[in-house]
Amino acid sequence: MQPVPDPPEVSAALVRWPAVAAFAWDRYLALGRGVVVASRAQVISWSGDSPDLDLSYVPVDWVPKGDDYGPLMKHYDPRQEVLLVVIDDDGGDRLLRLRADGDRRPGPEACWRRSPWSAPDR
Repeated sequence: MQPVPDPPEVSAALVRWPAVAAFAWDRYLALGRGVVVASRAQVISWSGDSPDLDLSYVPVDWVPKGDDYGPLMKHYDPRQEVLLVVIDDDGGDRLLRLRADGDRRPGPEACWRRSPWSAPDR
């Protein structure tokens, strides 16, 4: 039996893991637990050479009670994981739970320390 390939948005997000993880950690430090949000078209374009990631962040405190993602947002490990909500063209969404993987994908804090967001003068 052949392994099932990752959906294109997962592969694209993992290609840009350092930037996505650094952004997630930066927002976590400022706003607490939450999810990174991007459109599917944006995420798919990340696998190309585009240097810009147009990301948003929604902290758990802004999520209405009863939201499907609320419980997961309260229990993921922000030091090792990034929650990425991908918005489809039709308005539907998919939650991706992306995880650090040693040297291949350092944790969000380590990615942040290597990023411009960690600069003390910003």
